[in-house]
Amino acid sequence: MAKDGTGKLVYITSSLGTPDHDGEVIGYRMAKAAANQQVRTLALDLKRDNIPITTLAFEPGFIKTRLTDYHAVRGRDFFGV
Repeated sequence: MAKDGTGKLVYITSSLGTPDHDGEVIGYRMAKAAANQQVRTLALDLKRDNIPITTLAFEPGFIKTRLTDYHAVRGRDFFGV
């Protein structure tokens, strides 16, 4: 991006990486929090070097995986819906 002077980044992340959620799946939440912060830090660093970027970070919603199977048993309480 520095060489070309521009760039686009797409991050797929989760609201579980925000301080609004607490408890459980700590490793997953830490990884998503790190990705969320990386977006912010990189945008600031590139701005200082006058490199315009477009950053899109989004949460795709609940996706059934082995990680989420445990929470499906507990029902809606975990996700607050």
